[in-house]
Amino acid sequence: MPKCRACGADIIWLKTKTGKPIPCNPVLVKYWQKHGGAKKIVTQDGDVIACETEPGIFDRTADGSGYIPHWSTCPKADEFKRKPYACMPLVKNVGMLDPVPPDWRLTTCPVCGELCYESHLCRKVVKEQGVKAVCTECALAVAHI
Repeated sequence: MPKCRACGADIIWLKTKTGKPIPCNPVLVKYWQKHGGAKKIVTQDGDVIACETEPGIFDRTADGSGYIPHWSTCPKADEFKRKPYACMPLVKNVGMLDPVPPDWRLTTCPVCGELCYESHLCRKVVKEQGVKAVCTECALAVAHI
């Protein structure tokens, strides 16, 4: 049985109706469909349904059964979340500015080492939101665009 790369738990892979693979816990659970429900379930047919999965919440028979997406229970799920980046324009794309705007400074991308411009706004976002500043090319490469 496949294992989660982060926590080592057993998982199964299902495909949603759109063809997207989704790792799920291997235990089939009953669900009660609830519009806007906080939990999600993936059915064997690939439907992703907002629901509740706690027994006894409803006095009616369960609406069906499905699998809980593993990311909702994995203790290390944060390792797989895409982290945002602050993009710094590359000097090779915008050229050497003369004069350089007063709130910009020359720096290098911490990933590829290319020469970039870092603005005051970029520094503020890095400080306040804890994101990493990288050149535009590296940000696009990480985002798989």
